[in-house]
Amino acid sequence: MDMSAMMNEPHHALAMAFMQNIGTFAKILHSQAEGTSPLNTKVARAAVGEMKRSLDQMEEQHSEHMKMMSEETRTHMAAMMKDMEMHHSMLKDAVSALEKDVRADQPDSKQVAADSANVLKHLDEMSKMHDDKKMKM
Repeated sequence: MDMSAMMNEPHHALAMAFMQNIGTFAKILHSQAEGTSPLNTKVARAAVGEMKRSLDQMEEQHSEHMKMMSEETRTHMAAMMKDMEMHHSMLKDAVSALEKDVRADQPDSKQVAADSANVLKHLDEMSKMHDDKKMKM
């Protein structure tokens, strides 16, 4: 599978859409947590729930995408994939931290803001890697 075909593969496209979805909810949550009003716990929990669901779906689509790659392609991209997995693991940890944050009766807005910023940071790093991959095509 060449790079162009890989970037257009349906499972990859869905994984990228779920990744963007995580970012959308993280931005909303971050904005709410940094606001002057108290954090709406119900909204925060809903946002984190959608982030978790999207993360699970992103992982599923990524797994299906990997099955479509030839062994040669996987070998050729091993270093990049290792870096991506590191960022993915950090993203999972950041989403888990947000899950813990919003379970509290009164979530700490500053902590939710910090953890949602961390999610956005890892998504940005993953996006940069993805964009760099596109440029090398």
